[in-house]
Amino acid sequence: MASCCHCRSQSIVQDYEQAFGVAVCSACRKYEPTISKSNAKSTYLLSDADLARLGHLERQNPRHKEFSAMKMLLVSQVEEVAVQKHGSLAAVAEEKQRRVKDKIEGRVRRRAAEVQAAAVAQQVAARVAAAVGRHSAQPAGQQAQEEDFVDPETGKRQKRFAPEYAAADVEEF
Repeated sequence: MASCCHCRSQSIVQDYEQAFGVAVCSACRKYEPTISKSNAKSTYLLSDADLARLGHLERQNPRHKEFSAMKMLLVSQVEEVAVQKHGSLAAVAEEKQRRVKDKIEGRVRRRAAEVQAAAVAQQVAARVAAAVGRHSAQPAGQQAQEEDFVDPETGKRQKRFAPEYAAADVEEF
């Protein structure tokens, strides 16, 4: 008969021995903590495939009894798999920090692009408002005079509207 790996007691918890292959008594179970599968995946950056070969205990979901059962894994076994995959637990922490940093940088880039797009939209709206204001300032029945020209600095085709000769970019499609 197997004995507890911590205190050598002969009374062991059968669930632990069957699921994890670890002989522990009920008093020493606290030295062999468990972790839910979802927490193990996020804490140790592991995939379902990494955890598939580990034994597990199924426990009723504490959020709601009708939800699917939680799969509880032995922390020591999960840490072994994490070390095999990442090299060390310190490497897991570094990878988590890198992922957080990448996530923050992505948010900053997206926000900067949104701000830039808003500024461009505001400039276009101001140009349109100015052009509409010039056209509405013309007396009824009189067309605004316009002139096409190429801007020597940018090489873009533009239009000038008389009498102010304000320029507007022309986009070609």
